[in-house]
This record gives sequence, structure tokens and C-alpha cells, in this order.
Amino acid sequence: MGRAPGELAMELADRGRALVEGHVTKAFNVLARATRSPRPGVVFARAAAIGETEPLTDLDSRLFVGLPPR
Repeated sequence: MGRAPGELAMELADRGRALVEGHVTKAFNVLARATRSPRPGVVFARAAAIGETEPLTDLDSRLFVGLPPR
């Protein structure tokens, strides 16, 4: 018989995590920098302090917030 459902769920979660960690956006906007940072709150705080905005031009940023790709 196959694996238990819990084991399968854990394996799928691990594979998904590996895929996400293997794909790193090369953009340098606020959301992309925060995504790469171990402390995203600091990135957002610094961006807010200088009035930086997120243009949502990067594909990964657009998909992350639920916008369609251009």
C-alpha cells in the first residue's frame, strides 16, 4: 500500500518549498528585496521611511499580490 496521507502532504510541502527557495527574483524593487531578505520588515520600514513605493512591474511581485501578469 502507499504512504499515509500525512506523509504525502509533508513531502509535497517540502517539494513546494524547495521550488520556491530555488527561484529568486532578480528585481530590486521593495517587494523583491523584502522577499529575499531574512528580515523583510526592516526592508519595508526603510522603504516607508524614505517614501519609496512599489511599482508592481516585476512579474513575481504582480503574481504575489494577485495581479495578472502583463
